[in-house]
Amino acid sequence: NHLIFFSYITVLAIIVRVRVKKIFTNYLFIIFISCVLEISHLIVPNRAFELYDLIANIAGVVIVLLFNRFIKWWKFL
Repeated sequence: NHLIFFSYITVLAIIVRVRVKKIFTNYLFIIFISCVLEISHLIVPNRAFELYDLIANIAGVVIVLLFNRFIKWWKFL
């Protein structure tokens, strides 16, 4: 679920980034938010920090980023 959710957020950021270049559409910002959300589970009651969830969040962003770079590279050829 984490991988799919953060892949979706990254795709939305790519779509928005075409028109507006702001920090909120930056990939590093999305990874930062992912880390903050997962670390906040240490503070929120009835929630647990899980490293695998954090890895899945980051993997979702990286997969879409790599796919986007591949598409740009493919168009260049």
